[in-house]
Amino acid sequence: MWPALAAAGTSSPEIRFGGQVDWDLFGYFRDTDPPGAVPGRNQVLFQPHLKAKYKKVGARVEAQLRHDFLDPDRSRLLLLDAYAQLRVGGLKIRAGNQVLRWGRMDMRPALDLLTPKDYDELWNPERLAAPALLLQYGHPSVAVSVAWLPTFTPSRYPVGDHHRWHVLRSQPVLGVAGSETFPIHYMEYRDPEVTGDAKFLDGQYAARLELFLPAVDLAVQGYYGRDMLPTHHRYDGLNGDVMDPDAQDLITFLNDGVEVALTPVFARKGVVGGDMALVLGPVVLKGELAYTVTSDAAHARCDVPDPYLQGTFGLEWIANDLVGKQDLQLRIEVAGDHELPPSEDGIVNRDDHCDVPATATPIVDVNHLSVMSFYGNVQWSFTDDLTLDLRGFVGVEGDYLLRTELSYTAFDRLRLGLGVLVLGGFGDTFLSHYDRNDRVEFSTTYLF
Repeated sequence: MWPALAAAGTSSPEIRFGGQVDWDLFGYFRDTDPPGAVPGRNQVLFQPHLKAKYKKVGARVEAQLRHDFLDPDRSRLLLLDAYAQLRVGGLKIRAGNQVLRWGRMDMRPALDLLTPKDYDELWNPERLAAPALLLQYGHPSVAVSVAWLPTFTPSRYPVGDHHRWHVLRSQPVLGVAGSETFPIHYMEYRDPEVTGDAKFLDGQYAARLELFLPAVDLAVQGYYGRDMLPTHHRYDGLNGDVMDPDAQDLITFLNDGVEVALTPVFARKGVVGGDMALVLGPVVLKGELAYTVTSDAAHARCDVPDPYLQGTFGLEWIANDLVGKQDLQLRIEVAGDHELPPSEDGIVNRDDHCDVPATATPIVDVNHLSVMSFYGNVQWSFTDDLTLDLRGFVGVEGDYLLRTELSYTAFDRLRLGLGVLVLGGFGDTFLSHYDRNDRVEFSTTYLF
């Protein structure tokens, strides 16, 4: 980061400019699946930011320019942070495009609800900024936060057979041509639709109360908003009537598959929950618990989630100078989703007997990846510059993922990384649809 640009005197403004430049090169071990999918990644990313501060007033602007030479569809120019901020005593007021990260868990947070994510990498989504007004009051023993997002900004996710992480690859389309099964081709992606409230209520609202006690932090949180990923997709046939096909439609579907246009639909939901962190020497025990209230309290629909309880609990252990100058960080988390009250089949949001809209796909599985899953992360710093990072996931349904990366930092600004990603599933699971995405990764990051 460049040094602050400020004249002498305490009342002078302070301006800081910095950012990063990345080059990522990925190569997959297996042939493309489906045929025509992007064979790898050759991406350059430029992400500068500018921060300014004058007395009690501050501002921040950050943008991202990304270009992928192998997949031009991933190229973009994106505004991230763009907000102004005022501090008066313990009160902070921030307005503008910003990332609001609430909750405590690292790998599967239950209360991280306020800002959209980019699921370009399904297993590792990137948080995106959204327009918001944030009011915070801080005290040594208590903090209160209130957030209002006046517009709804949905998460981004890959759609299209050419994309390795096509999020709908594992989604069956129900009701297509009666009981017949044909290949589905997603030809058109239409503008999102929202259901629920009038325009003046079409925002998101959240409040959070935190207590800082000796050795333990506690928080309660409420949220009224929408699913960031589609509650369901409505589809329309483009090359025939998918609900009542005639003989010619069936011949077309048999030869060419079913071509559909997708419309993502986002429904309202409310969430109440809390989190905690307990410090026991070098070990920190953490947890989040959230209950989601939906419009399907009777468990009668497959296009709207059932009310469910989501929890994530784990521990974090940091040992500095464990062996000589070597440092170790260990994180273990257990997460799960459970219907509340439970339905007869006991499967979260997957009732066998329900009123399925004939032209809607089920809920995107990434919303409820596993009834119970286990996450782990180990970071071993051999020196101040050389680090090994291992992180993985195992679900009781049979999904698994393991990523390992060895990174080296030179001159405090240049970081080189070499890693391997392996994933899949035993049987017909969510990640089994991506089991040809094992890859080797090389990355370069320069900080300025």
